[in-house]
Amino acid sequence: MGVPIKYRISSMGDSVEVLVSVGFQRRASWSLDTASTLLNHEQLHFDISELYGRIIRKRVQELNRHGIVEVGKIKSEIVKILKQNDKRQAQYDRETGHGAVDFMQEKWEAMIRTELRELTVHASTGNDCVLFKPR
Repeated sequence: MGVPIKYRISSMGDSVEVLVSVGFQRRASWSLDTASTLLNHEQLHFDISELYGRIIRKRVQELNRHGIVEVGKIKSEIVKILKQNDKRQAQYDRETGHGAVDFMQEKWEAMIRTELRELTVHASTGNDCVLFKPR
């Protein structure tokens, strides 16, 4: 279910680096069924994961602005968001009947597209988040 969101927290001297990436599993992402409805459904799983990747990046930046750069606290916040992603992915499958309920699929596509647009500033970049510990 869903697309993996990976993160890495590295402590380097006076700084902590947090990198967040949304992956694509090539071996698990194929099907003999070429129906566009299946492709649209699976694409939205990726989009939901990208949304939660952006939510993680936003949260890490908020923690940094509040001077919270402890690795344990950052990891705890990321794990909470990953659990929210898992719940949302399951809800998506349930409500769309795994893409079989057309009007619900369309509703989800519009909803996720809007949420992604609202978090555009937190989209993936080559250097997603770098935090510097206050001195």
